[in-house]
Amino acid sequence: MRPSRCRRSASLAVSFSASQHLGAFASSATVSRLDREKAIDIDGVFISTPVQRGADSRQTAGCVAGTVDLKEPRAEPDDGLGRTQVSGENPVVGGGPSRLGRTTVLPAVDSNGSLVSLARDRFEVRGTLGAGAMGEVTLAQDRDMGRSIAVKHLTASNNPDWVRRFIGEIRTVAQLEHPNIVPVYDVGLDATGRFFFVMKHVEGQTLEALISRLQTDAALRSRWSYSARARLFLSVLNAVMYAHQRGVLHRDLKPANIIVGAFGEVTVMDWGVATTIAPCAADERAAAQGPIDLADVAPVEAPGQVVGTPLYMSPEQARGEALDHRSDLYALGAIFYELMFLEHYLVGCHSLHEVLEGVQKHEAVAQGPGRTVPPEYGWFLERCLKKRLTERFQTANQMRDELERVMAGKCRVQCQRTAIKRVVYEMMAFTDRHPTLAIVGTTGIACVALGLLVNALLKWLG
Repeated sequence: MRPSRCRRSASLAVSFSASQHLGAFASSATVSRLDREKAIDIDGVFISTPVQRGADSRQTAGCVAGTVDLKEPRAEPDDGLGRTQVSGENPVVGGGPSRLGRTTVLPAVDSNGSLVSLARDRFEVRGTLGAGAMGEVTLAQDRDMGRSIAVKHLTASNNPDWVRRFIGEIRTVAQLEHPNIVPVYDVGLDATGRFFFVMKHVEGQTLEALISRLQTDAALRSRWSYSARARLFLSVLNAVMYAHQRGVLHRDLKPANIIVGAFGEVTVMDWGVATTIAPCAADERAAAQGPIDLADVAPVEAPGQVVGTPLYMSPEQARGEALDHRSDLYALGAIFYELMFLEHYLVGCHSLHEVLEGVQKHEAVAQGPGRTVPPEYGWFLERCLKKRLTERFQTANQMRDELERVMAGKCRVQCQRTAIKRVVYEMMAFTDRHPTLAIVGTTGIACVALGLLVNALLKWLG
C-alpha cells in the first residue's frame, strides 16, 4: 500500500526555506492528518500553514510572496490549475462565457456558395477545469479550429513576480516541442486585462490515479504488465531527457503531473516551477534548437528556498542546494519505483518530518523475499534512487540506454536470476545470428542427453 496517504499530503508541492528547521516545518504539517488542515495553493505550489494543535504547535512561514487564497486541499490529485482532466471527471460549468479578446475569422459557406461572416467570440468557454491562487484553467471550444482547448488565465496580471513566472512557463512549454509534452497554441490578453495562454486539452487519467487502480484491479494489472509499465515510463523519461538537452529542469516530477491517455499516450504536465540549467549532451534535433533562455523571466527565489514535492524530491533538493539534471532523475526513479511496486519507496512514513528524513537517509530496497518485480528492474531502480549524486545515473540519456537494455533482456549480471536471464538472452541472440549452428547444436545436445538417459535406464534394469 502507499503511505496512508503520506502521498496525499506529500504529493502537495511545497515551497519553504531550507534554512528553517525541518522539524519545525514538519510539525506544522502532519501528513496523515493533512485533510484536517488548511493549505495555501499558489498555482499548484502548496505551502502548509500552521494549525493550532496545542501549546507545542510551532509556526512556519512559506517563502512565496503575494496574496493567496486559503482553501481545503482536494481529495483528488490537483496540479493547482487543472491543466489535466482525470478520466471521467467533468469540468465545473462556469457562470457564462468569458471574452478572451479573440474573434472568429473563418466564414461559413451557405447553400448558394456565398461566404457568410461568422464574427463572434472564437473561444466558447465550457467550464472550469481547475483553479488556484495564481490563476485558473478553463475548458473552451475553439470555434475556428473546431476542437476543445484548455485556457490558462493569470488572475493577477499586475503582480510582477506572478507575471514573470507565468511568462516563464509559457516560453518553456512553447519551446519544448516534444510528443510527450503538452503543446501551447496561443497567448493573449482577455477583455478584463488578464494574460492567458491556450494549450492542448489533454484527456486521460493521471499516473497517480492509474497506480491507485492497479493496486486493487487484478484485470488491469494483467493488462499493465511490468514490461508495459516500463514502456510507459520510457515515454516520461524521453520527455525529461529532451527537456534536459534543452537546458530545462522540471523540479516537480510526480505521478499527479503525468497524464496517461486511453491509448497509452503519455504527457508530462505542469512546468510552472521549471528552471534553466546547463544543457546535457544533446541529440541532433535538440542541439539544432539550442538551449532555452529564460534569464529575463526567471523567478526570484531566496537562497536555500525549496520548491517541489517532498515525496519526489532528491536529497539535495530537500536540502535547498543548487540542482542539476540528476535531481529530476531521482524523482523519475521514485515515480518508476511506485509504478512497478505499486507503493512508494517511503511507504510507512506518516509525517512530513519522516518524509524529509526518509528522502535523506532511507535507501530504496527493490530486491529480496516477496519482491515480485523482475530483479533486473529492481537493480535499475536501486541505482536510480541512490542518495549520492555520483552513484546515480548521470544523465537521462544514460538512464534511458540502461532501461532499454533491461527491457530488451540484455540485463547486467548482478544476481543468480539476472545471470540466468542473461544466459537465455545470449542463447536467443546466438540463435538469431546463427540459426543453423543453433539447430545442429541443440540437436546434438538432445541426442547426447537421450543417450545418457537410455544408458542409465539399461544399467538400472540390470
